[in-house]
Amino acid sequence: MAGTGKKLLGLAVVGAAVAGTIAYFKKQKEQNEDLEKDFEDFQDNVKETAHSAKDVVVNFKDIVTKDVEEKVKKAKDTAKDVAEFAEDTAEDLADGFSDMVDEAKEAAEEMFEDEGAPEDSSSDAGDAVTAETTETDKTPL
Repeated sequence: MAGTGKKLLGLAVVGAAVAGTIAYFKKQKEQNEDLEKDFEDFQDNVKETAHSAKDVVVNFKDIVTKDVEEKVKKAKDTAKDVAEFAEDTAEDLADGFSDMVDEAKEAAEEMFEDEGAPEDSSSDAGDAVTAETTETDKTPL
């Protein structure tokens, strides 16, 4: 009997080892299935994120392009406005200087005309100092 007990005990140990190994592999397989599912979900999420990021980049590119185009248009319009203002100002200055030159020319012509006219003797009569007036005004101060 001792030999049969040893054989039963040996079979029980081997059966327990086999059962433990089977349980271990089943557990690993379940965990691996979960890991595989998690990994597949992760891959799907990565793909979705990549597509979303691509859409965001495309939208951002469109927004930046439109913004830059608007700014370029505004800069061109501003440059055009500044050029027109400068042109108008230059014309105004040229007209103003032309008017000043014409006025100076007219004033010079009038001045030369006045010098060529005979002088009025009555205007100098009041200004002339005679010997009589200078002698009578010698009162001490």
